[in-house]
Amino acid sequence: MQAFSQISKLFRDENSRREERLILAAQRGDDRAFEELLKTNEEALRRYVASRVGREMVDDIVQETRVAAWITLRSFSGRSRLKAWLLGIAYHKCQDYHRGRMGHRRGEVTLDEALFDLPDPRDPFTATETKLLARSVMEALPDAQREVMELYYYGGLTLLEVASVLGRAVNTVKSQFYRAHARALEILRPTVVEVPVEAPAEVGFVWIRENLAP
Repeated sequence: MQAFSQISKLFRDENSRREERLILAAQRGDDRAFEELLKTNEEALRRYVASRVGREMVDDIVQETRVAAWITLRSFSGRSRLKAWLLGIAYHKCQDYHRGRMGHRRGEVTLDEALFDLPDPRDPFTATETKLLARSVMEALPDAQREVMELYYYGGLTLLEVASVLGRAVNTVKSQFYRAHARALEILRPTVVEVPVEAPAEVGFVWIRENLAP
């Protein structure tokens, strides 16, 4: 087990060093390095944007995010993961999009749009039902809690990174995160069997994250 952990750490460290090299090259104007960075993070970026604006606008918002990232890349200091920085840009682009719709409620994304990721061909019905259920849970949450959950589950960020993206205190984000899970468990209780009340709040929602994440 210890050997496995050491090997995993070596791979993580190498991936981090590779990303750092690509960032430095991109900051010097290497567009191929920039494209490689975007390619590495594109799936999470598109999944997150789809959860915010719906399928039809994904390409436009992702493109706006790419352009803004390229223009401002030299300001990236490396104090956060590049993924968190990109999703921060995407978050503000989604906010701009909804403001441009004269305050149209962000939550009005149809269930069909929520199925942005194709169902697993090995078990399409379960995959589809799970994603529909996940979206229905998200839509039942207050906006502040939903924003936290989307960045955490669709975007794959840590709570510390979520707090940075949203400009909120970490303790506030943690409170919203656990309140969202409590609400999710209330909604899912007729569907999910034997979710232990004493377990950490995150446990009851992990199965949804595993079905949504690649």
